[in-house]
Amino acid sequence: MSAELELRWLKTETVRGTVKRFAEFCKEDVRHQAKLDDFDLTTYQEAVKLVLQKLDNSLSVDKMFQAEKIQEQDNAD
Repeated sequence: MSAELELRWLKTETVRGTVKRFAEFCKEDVRHQAKLDDFDLTTYQEAVKLVLQKLDNSLSVDKMFQAEKIQEQDNAD
């Protein structure tokens, strides 16, 4: 999976402050992590969701993530 595809699941347009900075960091970091042999996108995504929820309990994290749609697309290909 390309880094561009891996970045599509995290949206930062609707958040601000610490949540936005962390999400932007993760979007950049996933590019580097994806190059590692033992990188697990599912685990990474779950960890990011957990941290985002802790940073902002009112945040609808599921709206930021489009991973389910991407996984369905990947499975269809």
